[in-house]
Amino acid sequence: MNINPNDLKNFMQVSQYSSLSKAAKMLGVAQPTLSQSIKKLESSVGAAVFYRSKSGISMTPTGHVVLQKAQRILADLEGLQGYGTAEYTNEMETLSVRLGCHPIVASYFLKNLIRKLHTHKVIFNPHLIHDHSASIQKLVQDGRCDVAIVVNPIRNPDLVIRRICFDTVYVWQSKKELKFDRIICDQKLVQTQNLLRKWNHKSPQSLHTPHFEIIYQLVEAGLGYGVLPERTVIHYGNNLKKVKGSPKYSDELCLVHRPEFGKIDLEALFCEQVKAAFD
Repeated sequence: MNINPNDLKNFMQVSQYSSLSKAAKMLGVAQPTLSQSIKKLESSVGAAVFYRSKSGISMTPTGHVVLQKAQRILADLEGLQGYGTAEYTNEMETLSVRLGCHPIVASYFLKNLIRKLHTHKVIFNPHLIHDHSASIQKLVQDGRCDVAIVVNPIRNPDLVIRRICFDTVYVWQSKKELKFDRIICDQKLVQTQNLLRKWNHKSPQSLHTPHFEIIYQLVEAGLGYGVLPERTVIHYGNNLKKVKGSPKYSDELCLVHRPEFGKIDLEALFCEQVKAAFD
């Protein structure tokens, strides 16, 4: 299917607004007409150019690529035709996505992912969004984040959720002398709250921090008990031991994105390599 220049022009105009209704009003056309024009362009490109949600629209990674091409030269339609199913070339390609995850989760896989994508001649250029998993999943659902690594995601029919791996949260202590009876943890995490409710031990002191590296360092120094995922402990040196008799909490790490993401070859490759980066 050929790309209609008018559809391309409409797309470029809509990209400046947060909703189709506002764009239609500014362009002086009926909203159904404008919506159909965008759908025709997406059909030609082979992937969605906008995320749609109750809060409005925002461009997908594919949309940004199409916009860049269109801005350089509108007449060069051949560069856009079939973009969503194009084969890779020998030249390096760039993949830019808004990637969300907890900071410690990024330390598990991001370095490996960048290296793996580079071997596939892909320059990975992520915009990182760090927050707790529940907040990150909401951003994906609203179209404000393209793809995320979410711990224990809430199943949602509007999202694609793919399991990557499992992890387990334990209560830890130093392999050396324990100097203080203190709990060091991120008290906002569901995992922490669940474990502390089940653990019979009641420490007289507590220290709250969302930074896992700080928790690890303080526990390693014998300054208290810490609540951490096992992958985090291994990542920072594995110099802690599980507290005997303490409970555990199982985590599921998943790749989460909207159905619009992953339709083009670069995005599909990204999804494949994320799982491999955790191995």
